[in-house]
Amino acid sequence: MPRTINDNYYKIILIGDDGFFYKLEKSDWKKTEFQMNAEKDADAVANATLLREAGSYLAFVDPEIATGAGYACTVVNLEAILREAKSRPGK
Repeated sequence: MPRTINDNYYKIILIGDDGFFYKLEKSDWKKTEFQMNAEKDADAVANATLLREAGSYLAFVDPEIATGAGYACTVVNLEAILREAKSRPGK
């Protein structure tokens, strides 16, 4: 039987380069102000779309090789991760 994905599965824990751990709840990161704009952020959205279509879980986008991305970032494909988790047998 597939798992039921609830809000507990949407927590993101970041391990900072400062040695601290940071927890982001779905309510923290899923705000309109953080949603990328397909026109304004077109290059970054294009890069993330390629990663999404490839099914990547995690990727680092280096601005020196990702022309037009404009910044370095780590892309976490929560959609793919949760799809995998949902298909596993639940408790």
